[in-house]
Amino acid sequence: MNATMETNHSDWNDNTKLSMSLFAMIPLGFGEIIGSLLMGKLSDKWGYHTTVKVLLAATLLAFTLLFLMIANNTFNVLSFAMTFVWGL
Repeated sequence: MNATMETNHSDWNDNTKLSMSLFAMIPLGFGEIIGSLLMGKLSDKWGYHTTVKVLLAATLLAFTLLFLMIANNTFNVLSFAMTFVWGL
């Protein structure tokens, strides 16, 4: 991610770039916590097969956001959304 910040945020030093990269990983942890709690509740309510379908849809959304971020090639709010959904 530091490479994508190099051209867009040339005024940032290496420490700032690293801290922003690590800051973007915080939503991943939130997504993992929320996703595990949500998938547990859904599995109890709907059963295993339906929950797996929901999980596959969330994974498809995560890949879509990932490809949008790669196409955009900038560090912005999409970075935080992608890591959050990836955690689900």
